[in-house]
Amino acid sequence: MSSCFIAEPPTAHLSDREYERCWAIAAAFPITDSSRLRREVGFSEALSREEAIRRTVEWDLANPPTGFTPHQFDYEAEDAATTTLD
Repeated sequence: MSSCFIAEPPTAHLSDREYERCWAIAAAFPITDSSRLRREVGFSEALSREEAIRRTVEWDLANPPTGFTPHQFDYEAEDAATTTLD
């Protein structure tokens, strides 16, 4: 497991396709440090990270994108662009 996750996403009941999608979503949300926000304004999460990811995945699976046209995307160019960010 990557060190960027606090916990694995809830995947026990998911198909292989849904499992991959779940990890893709979880990977988009790396760990952030909210200690300053907590200290200065008293912030606290309404949900645990695990519950927030579970709800996000559940919603995303129930509401797939419409009008998606993969032929409009240049994945090779996107991959090349992201390698320059590392």
